Amino acid sequence: MRSYVACKVSNTQDVEDILQDAALKVIETKHRPSARYDPQRGAFVPWLSRVVENTVNDYFRRNPPPDDLQAETEVGEEDIPEPSEPADETDIEKKVLVRRAVCCLDEPSRTIVRLYFWEGWTIEEIARELGLPVATVHRRLNGDLKRLREKLGNFQRAGA
Repeated sequence: MRSYVACKVSNTQDVEDILQDAALKVIETKHRPSARYDPQRGAFVPWLSRVVENTVNDYFRRNPPPDDLQAETEVGEEDIPEPSEPADETDIEKKVLVRRAVCCLDEPSRTIVRLYFWEGWTIEEIARELGLPVATVHRRLNGDLKRLREKLGNFQRAGA
């Protein structure tokens, strides 16, 4: 649940607050039978995921995200370049989704993806720069691409 919230909210303190709010909502369902987990209605994890998702939505209702992408760079996207040329609206939306997905990666994965795809560095150059073995950079890049594909699929399904 923490990684889901961290992808939606960049501030670590806000992530903790949201998770605590979600935990309180789960505890409070004890007093609201209609909101309580019912095994007859489905599995526990999807129910809990929905509670967390609703808590994230509540957070954004209280603290709306900035409208412009420039403000979004404060959340860790400053290292990821803007699209080079304006394209149609669908291309821009896809590029924004890719940027958001890359920002959800931890370091040094975010740096590896940025250097490889945006800066055009080779795996050997990245390994030298980061002081990592070439095999490690290669393995991380492959794993990161798999995670990015999953995140992009989640973003598209969520309508983000």
